[in-house]
This record gives sequence, structure tokens and C-alpha cells, in this order.
Amino acid sequence: MDFIIGAEIKKMLRKRGLTNIAFAEKMNMEERNLYHFFKKEALDVDQLLQASQILDFDFLDLYIKNSKFKQYSKNFVDPHHISVSEEQEVYKKSSNQISFSIHLKGDFNKVAEEMSNFLQLVKKEAEQRGFELS
Repeated sequence: MDFIIGAEIKKMLRKRGLTNIAFAEKMNMEERNLYHFFKKEALDVDQLLQASQILDFDFLDLYIKNSKFKQYSKNFVDPHHISVSEEQEVYKKSSNQISFSIHLKGDFNKVAEEMSNFLQLVKKEAEQRGFELS
């Protein structure tokens, strides 16, 4: 049987003790639509992230690891998939610029609360050194 992300969300909803009505309201949907929502094998990223926030569980990661694309999941979750030297060569060939990304994992509300301060500090430091943030 295929992996059904909607069913996994329903299980977590029950585990967290949240009612269908409360969950539907937080998801900005009608309660009657939950019946179909819980049967879906695929959901859009926004819905997965919203359910993750509401139920304090990473449904996006769970979906990737159990979907038909699971053989590619290492590419999504392994930050070392491409080596630093390979990455540098890609940047050298495309332009003389460098970029980087940061992957944060933690409580959604805490990260959202603290990220504003963090980004302001990064921007200030970058500007002092003559860098441009985009």
C-alpha cells in the first residue's frame, strides 16, 4: 500500500488530542474537507508546513522520506551531497560570487521569533564588510 501523508497527519492530530474542528480552523478549511485531506497521498508544501506548525511535527520530511521520491531524499536532506570543492567549481564557472544557505531545525515558533534578530545581525555584519544580501 502507498504512503498516505493525510493519514499520518490524522494520526498525529489524534495523538495531540486536537479536534477535527480545531485543526480545520487552523488550516483555514472547512471541517467537511478534512475527510478528503486525510486520504491524500500528496499535499502541497504549504499545507505540509502549516500542518507541521500546528501539530509540531515535520510532515515535509516524513513525506519526502516515504514518497515515491524517497530514493532521492538524501539529496534533499543531506547538506553534504555536493562536496565543497565541487560547489566552488560550480560557482567559479558561473560567476565570481559565492552564496550560502543555512538549514535550521527546531521549534517553529522559537526559530521564527529569533530569526528576525539573527537576520538583522547578519545584514549589519555583511554591510560593514561591503557585502550585499539578496
